[in-house]
Amino acid sequence: MRRAERLDCHRATEELKKMPNPRRKHNHSRRNKSRTHWRLRLPTLTKCPQCAQPIEPHRICRHCGYYRGRQAVVIRPKAAKKEQA
Repeated sequence: MRRAERLDCHRATEELKKMPNPRRKHNHSRRNKSRTHWRLRLPTLTKCPQCAQPIEPHRICRHCGYYRGRQAVVIRPKAAKKEQA
């Protein structure tokens, strides 16, 4: 290996040494304490004032199409499935 290549390798390793790294490993309990808020939450539901179905707040009702006392979307009735013979 030429002298210039050795110097380049040396500079690269010196640059890597300057990067911050953790001094010690975090233990299991410390790791788990930081993960206490990583959980799924149930959605908040309210009652639709028109049809009394459960809906998410600040959303159009999927059942009747109303939002804040006004009809925002016209909901088509679901088509009945054809009977299979």
